Amino acid sequence: MQQSETVYSAPGRLNGLPSRVLTELDGAHLESRAGEAIRLSTVGEDGWPHAAQLSIGEVLALNPTELLVAIWPESNTAKNLKRDGRLTLSLVSEGGLLEMRGRADGPVLSRGRADSIPCRCPWPRAPRADPCHVPDRNRVWSSSP
Repeated sequence: MQQSETVYSAPGRLNGLPSRVLTELDGAHLESRAGEAIRLSTVGEDGWPHAAQLSIGEVLALNPTELLVAIWPESNTAKNLKRDGRLTLSLVSEGGLLEMRGRADGPVLSRGRADSIPCRCPWPRAPRADPCHVPDRNRVWSSSP
């Protein structure tokens, strides 16, 4: 049996998303990525993780420090972000799992609004979709270092 290549890198703090992640979440080629999903985990009221499965088109990287995520404003995920703010986005990329942690620093806005919540995101590593055009959904957060 051959020695397998180590693919894990210990988490570190970055001031923005690496270019690889920006490319993954740039909203391009969504037709060919229809089966891809991203898990958005928040902290539930009971202190346990709460996971929401999003399509690749519901998460859009605008730049290295700002992501837009489309979720239902009255969902448990939105309520958790309003209450606690901690979140983790997980996606498979190039055969590996990318996990990105962040924190919502502002309010989740009401239904029908297309504004964002500032977040601090200590990223461990890591046609354009417009969340404003997703019916009854909002931009729910953006990141800032």
